Order: sequence, then structure tokens, then C-alpha cells
Amino acid sequence: MPGMGPESVYPAPMVVEALFHLAAALLILSGGAKLGDPAPTQGALRSARLPAGRQAVWLLALAEVGAGLAGLLYGGAAALGVAAIYLGFAVFVGLALLRRIPLQSCGCFGQEDTPPTRLHLVVNLAAGLAGLSVATGGGGSLSETLRSQMWGGVLYIGFLAVGVASLILMLTSLARLQAGRR
Repeated sequence: MPGMGPESVYPAPMVVEALFHLAAALLILSGGAKLGDPAPTQGALRSARLPAGRQAVWLLALAEVGAGLAGLLYGGAAALGVAAIYLGFAVFVGLALLRRIPLQSCGCFGQEDTPPTRLHLVVNLAAGLAGLSVATGGGGSLSETLRSQMWGGVLYIGFLAVGVASLILMLTSLARLQAGRR
């Protein structure tokens, strides 16, 4: 039967690439938010007993922005930076959830009241795996993807904008709603 072989278990490369582009763009925005207001991330790091100085947060933020930009511009091996950051975030969020560390915010988007949730963990893991997949499979640069799209990629850029906005809403507003129910 068509679609029943082992290849149907894995998502199409273009789906993984799209997830990677969303993750890289989100990383740029998250790092930018930390540069603008490092306090929420400082609080999260302090609660987890990790280095929480302003310089540490700025270095993390610059790494996020740099990895996101490199991932979008070059894809391929540059996707390892995106993967590493997201997998590191997954470990941080996983440990915070497992150890029930009382975090008011994960610091992702410069907001004080966005506690990390299981959704954060899932998004971080998916983003990290997408980065690993792009790094090992090649491709992944945004310019290559846009060139392969009709209308010069205008629809794809729209998809990225809506996708990133949706992720931000899910990771902030939904987290606040879930925290309010507890």
C-alpha cells in the first residue's frame, strides 16, 4: 500500500525544514527579548541556581540571536547551534518541571509571568530535533527555501510570521492560563 512503508514514519524534509525555520526565527526573537530585558531570564536562572548575572544573560541572548541568524542564513551545519540551544532549553525546562522549581518565568520572551510548561518542553525538543535533522540532512537555508517556492516565497514568509506569532502566543498566553488553573 502506498504510504505504508518505513519512509512514511518520518516527516517530509520540507516539514522539518519549515519547523527549523520557525525555531530559528523564534530563537532570534527570544534572544532579542532577553537583550531588551534580561530580568525575567535572570530570575529563572537564579531560581535554578545557575549563573544569573546580566552579562550571562546577554551572552545567552547573543548566542540565541547568532545561532538563529546563522541557521536561517546558512542552514546545514549552522543548524547545530540552533539544535544545541533548544536541547539545552529542553534540559533546563525538563529539570525545572521535574524538580518543581518555582519559576515565575522561563525568560523566553522578556515577560515576567510566563512559567515554563510541558508545552515549552515539547516545543524545545521538537525545535532541537528539527535542528539536528537539518544539520545532518543538509539544506535548511531560508534563501534556498524561498527560491524553491512560488511567488518568491511570499506565502512562506507569511507562514513563518503566523507560525512564530502562534508559538509565542502558545508559550506565553497559554502558559499563563495553565498557571492560573493550578
